[in-house]
Amino acid sequence: MLRITLRGLRAHLLRFLLTGIAIVLGVTFLVGSFVITDTIKAAFNDLFAKATNGTDAVVQGVESRSVGAPGEDVGRQPIPESILAAVKRVPGVANAVVDVETTTDQPVTVIGHDHKPIGGTAGTPQFAFNWTDDAALNPWRIAHGRPPRTGDEIVVDAQTARDGHLALGTEVLVNEAPRPARHYRLVGVASFGRVDRPLGATGALFTTREVQRITGLDGRVDRILERASPGVSADTVHTRIAAALRAEPVEVLTGAQYRTQQSDAIRKALNFLYIFLTVFGAVGLLVGAFIIFNTFTIVLAQRTRELALLRAIGASPGQVRRSVRLEAAAVGLVGGVAGVGGGIGLAVGLRAILDAVGLQLPGGSLVIAPRTVVLGIVVGTAVTLVAALVPSRRAARIAPVAAMRESAIEQPLPLRRRAVAGLLAVAAGVAVLLVGLESHITDNTFYVAAGALAIFAGVFVASPVLVGPAVVVLGAPIRRLRGVSGRLARDNARRNPRRSAFTAVALTLGVALVGFITIIGASFKQTIAGALDTQLGATDYFISASGGSGTL
Repeated sequence: MLRITLRGLRAHLLRFLLTGIAIVLGVTFLVGSFVITDTIKAAFNDLFAKATNGTDAVVQGVESRSVGAPGEDVGRQPIPESILAAVKRVPGVANAVVDVETTTDQPVTVIGHDHKPIGGTAGTPQFAFNWTDDAALNPWRIAHGRPPRTGDEIVVDAQTARDGHLALGTEVLVNEAPRPARHYRLVGVASFGRVDRPLGATGALFTTREVQRITGLDGRVDRILERASPGVSADTVHTRIAAALRAEPVEVLTGAQYRTQQSDAIRKALNFLYIFLTVFGAVGLLVGAFIIFNTFTIVLAQRTRELALLRAIGASPGQVRRSVRLEAAAVGLVGGVAGVGGGIGLAVGLRAILDAVGLQLPGGSLVIAPRTVVLGIVVGTAVTLVAALVPSRRAARIAPVAAMRESAIEQPLPLRRRAVAGLLAVAAGVAVLLVGLESHITDNTFYVAAGALAIFAGVFVASPVLVGPAVVVLGAPIRRLRGVSGRLARDNARRNPRRSAFTAVALTLGVALVGFITIIGASFKQTIAGALDTQLGATDYFISASGGSGTL
């Protein structure tokens, strides 16, 4: 039976290879998402670990959440700058510095030599940081020039200097929303660790007092960074600082805990990329499962006589079933291995795209974890095997003599049951979807997804019932235009509605996905256009600060 199976694979090699392409594409997206996210996580873990290697302890504010904003990201309260003196008095603390930075709600936009904003037009974050003279506690390194010493001086990251054609000693215009724009003298160009711009975020560095003025944090800071004296461990310093500040509303972290917190924030910021690739990988695998189901059904229908002959010469139903599943496993294994290679290639391309749009990743090779390779191969093989379960069971039911007709391979449920089951699934999906669309539902994502999935499942189950009416309507003009060929095409589609419906499912998924993206894009466009028409319908001209931030 093994030799017969291998010969069957060779006999239908082209068909099986084309079928495996669907699995290759699905596994490619899945593996690519894991590789690129693992690479990003490892790269920034390494970057922050080296950039903040000298930080042994951190004092920061407690978590806070705006009232009446469910799901809003957690922020932290600023802490009094006076705590710095108390931290410096703790035994074992060699030095401590304050850290102040703007938030995404306070973009600090640097204007380039061509009078255009740098960075922000692509949606990348723009931040202002205070310069720290302690090199062990400062992740920024001066590449050219010197640090800022007065309130009218600025240092920018290396990528911003290149993009804006900014030269040392020149005046730089900076928009500080919501405050008026100001001019600063460029005295230095810096890098963040080994990268010119961390994750595409433009960085402008000022003196501590200037950043406090920009952020409105006079007398307050975001956090205090400490380094331990030689011979004193980070855990010891952490314990002593926590004891000294137990009466203050602050949180004390070790340097390792702080680095983990920053890496997690980066990972969450890029979570959209992982979700996007994973969803497309799942859709690709789903389409592949339908295509493989279809292919095995058609191939086995064509091989009815061959399988019946095997039964006649002594092959048991179990042997026939295992033979078909072995073919599926071979297709899935080859597709999974090829998909792993494709996923690695996709990750290389995604990294180049991220670098091209300004989301520069630290140096280093791609991270290809063993679990990624194993998962890609296992998923590709498992999806193929699951898709071949029903065809393999049908093949095993072929009788040695009586199954010499093509119809003997199929023993489906009556179409009436499919119609009822599909109608019930669609009705249930519509009901769940309507519940999810209610505005008072806090987390409606699950309801919307479940409702949409149930509707699709109902349409899939009832699709053989819909084939007959659809073929009658769509086949009428074809019959008139193409004569005998058109009539044969229409009759062939009606002859086996189940097979016609299953063949169309993969195309249905693709069209549904294209329709989904098109509708979402058009909805966003119409919503934004409607809002602008409502707010600015009578406006002929609109003047704003360069980059859309800052005041006039």
